[in-house]
Amino acid sequence: LDLAAAPMLYWSSKGRPMVAIGSKDGFLYGVDRETKKRLFKVPVTTIKMPDRAPTTQGVHSCPGPLGGVEWNGPAYDQLTKQIIVGAVDQCAVFKSDEVEFRPGQFLFAGSYELDEAKSGWIRAVHPDSGALRWEYHAETPVVAGITPTAGGVTLTGDMGGNFLVFESATGKVLLKTATGGAIAGGVITYALGGTQYVAITSGNVSSRLSFGDGGTPSVVIYALPEHAKSVAPAPQAAASTAPPVATAALTSPDAGRGKELFGKNCAACHGNSGEGGSGPALKGIRARLDVAATIQWIENPSAKMPRLYPSPLDAQAVTDVAAYVQGF
Repeated sequence: LDLAAAPMLYWSSKGRPMVAIGSKDGFLYGVDRETKKRLFKVPVTTIKMPDRAPTTQGVHSCPGPLGGVEWNGPAYDQLTKQIIVGAVDQCAVFKSDEVEFRPGQFLFAGSYELDEAKSGWIRAVHPDSGALRWEYHAETPVVAGITPTAGGVTLTGDMGGNFLVFESATGKVLLKTATGGAIAGGVITYALGGTQYVAITSGNVSSRLSFGDGGTPSVVIYALPEHAKSVAPAPQAAASTAPPVATAALTSPDAGRGKELFGKNCAACHGNSGEGGSGPALKGIRARLDVAATIQWIENPSAKMPRLYPSPLDAQAVTDVAAYVQGF
């Protein structure tokens, strides 16, 4: 097995100590922890010619090297007595090559080319047999944590930035809402002061892997049932709908405050000193844009840039950030 996610311990319906293992090979395994006997092996993503050896012409096989269960493993729902697991659905062409073995050197002995198409799955299975109970096909890979709750709903997200809420028993989608950034981390729920909250990480800027990236690294918090708030940048939109802010209401630009705001909201993409990263470099921006044009650029970003105005940056904050980046 090629494991990229933590295994999960649970008890079967008959009281047997079990472990569920989600693997990059695209299967979910159920193993008795005492006898070490494998009780089930079920696919949780597309499986195609997994045992076919690569050739020089190439073999199309699923999942590819970045497919299967990645990062966050399966979860057990105590309420419905089922295992719920997310997976990546992406295939690849594997090719063999003539190689010369050289001791002490890394030997890959071939190459692969990932398919451009990629999606994800969320599947719920019986904890004893692995029999499928329900499934959801996501438009983008699913590597986020799966969080079943005592309230009968399951929380997770996908790399398209969608926060997803399912009815645990049936898999019915109760909520699908954009967060403005790829969801690749944990999803937690907690109570504070009589209010139930859900917190998720949004915004993956690592393009090293092909799961997907986008958005500003943030924590998004929802409050249930009547209130909702977010400490993350608002989701992207096609055009600004915020009302114009009168210039007279603004104080003089404060580049020092702009530096602090830039570090919190912009540096993850553009670099601490504007040197660039997953976003473009801002060095020498004043040769291209004056302060007024920079303000307009921040308030009305392109589709690739997260929207920060009017929240978390108000008009004064945008002016301060614009003044700061003019010094790059």
